[in-house]
Amino acid sequence: MQIFSMINLFIVSIPILIVLGFIFYLARYMKRAETRADEKLNLEKENIAYQKEQIEALHKLKERIVNIEKLLNETN
Repeated sequence: MQIFSMINLFIVSIPILIVLGFIFYLARYMKRAETRADEKLNLEKENIAYQKEQIEALHKLKERIVNIEKLLNETN
């Protein structure tokens, strides 16, 4: 009789353990996905800042070229 109650307890606890394992795995997966998303967001922010610096440098270069063209036109 005691063996049957142990087997019954084991059979009942298996689905509970499976569900708990699935929840644990899902939580770990979500944490990893969040970490990857944060890393990707930081990388995108860095890229945007770098692109803004490049755009500013191009604008300054364009202004210098326009000034040089004006000087050349004035000398001609």
